[in-house]
Amino acid sequence: MKKTILLTFILTLVSNLMAQNSEFKDFETQKLLEEIKTTASNGKTIFGVANGVSMNFDNPLSPKTIIGDCKQITGKNPKFIENDFLFSSQTEFWQQEISATKEFHKNGGIVGYCWHLEGRKSKSFRTNSLDSLTVKNIISKTENEDKKWFLSLIDTLLTPTFKDLGFPILFRPFHEMNGGWFWWGKTSIKPSEYVELYRLIVERLRENGVKNLLYVFAPDTYWQEEYYPGDDYVDIIGVDAYEPGCSPYHGKKTFERELKKMLQFAQNHSKAAAISETGLREIDGVYNYPEKIPDFWTKYVLKALNRNPGVSYVMAWYNADWKHDGKGPAYIPHKDFPKLFHEKGEKAVQDFKEFSKNKRMIFLE
Repeated sequence: MKKTILLTFILTLVSNLMAQNSEFKDFETQKLLEEIKTTASNGKTIFGVANGVSMNFDNPLSPKTIIGDCKQITGKNPKFIENDFLFSSQTEFWQQEISATKEFHKNGGIVGYCWHLEGRKSKSFRTNSLDSLTVKNIISKTENEDKKWFLSLIDTLLTPTFKDLGFPILFRPFHEMNGGWFWWGKTSIKPSEYVELYRLIVERLRENGVKNLLYVFAPDTYWQEEYYPGDDYVDIIGVDAYEPGCSPYHGKKTFERELKKMLQFAQNHSKAAAISETGLREIDGVYNYPEKIPDFWTKYVLKALNRNPGVSYVMAWYNADWKHDGKGPAYIPHKDFPKLFHEKGEKAVQDFKEFSKNKRMIFLE
């Protein structure tokens, strides 16, 4: 009898949790959020790769079925992938990616999207004087061309895509706002204006009846609360952390200090927490992976996760040999690492395999 009462109580509690924000989230989406939170509380971390089942090093934006680099190296797909609306104009690739994404979800994967939105005037997502007033115009109370353009994209691109997919999606709009490289970043707008922009996209999607989204807020490197859109607009708090613990600008003390700030804020606000982008690129103009730091994933990522419990997922950026010369950026090892980097390449491959086998990390299989 006591067991029955306890079970009923637990089921009621879970049901109540699922009902929170039911106005804006369907049951499955709220359920996924609770599962992501539980992952961290159980001492586990989900591993993700951007475009992880639609691109690999040899085939960026290739409109054909591929095997991602993660699968080729470890025999396992990442548990989480994040696609990008930037590539929606690449019609063949986009349709192939949508198909691959649906199959990935069907097999138990978690799906996300970001949006490197190209400015209306500059046609670039990079900071550009042509789009220096774009955010101010978008959040303006009066009608203007920038506002019409932006709302139209939400209505004609984002909304139908999210509704077509149907399943829960992690959406990370306007990331790295505290950096100066995007037109929605600090060189163009104030933190208060960013908050209005972020809230606008969330509110428009809600007005359009989109209920399968978990919203991810992700500044770059440093935790900066002044950009936070508010608890009603954010489900997951992240930080984009490149060269974590191994560069002059992002050394171990800096990385872990900012990570702890983010984790504490997430805990205080009952949000899931993530390292929303990571990888090793150039440091002082020198390409360091894998030639100088072949053990990046176990030494700098895994150890940091073990020292700082509470990270629900960590995501590597995508590999892409854009010029097809073997010199493109790689954030995880690919099959040609041993050929390109010899002993260091083989060591990096083995390091990433070791990372994938660690009991903390959750991959798809």
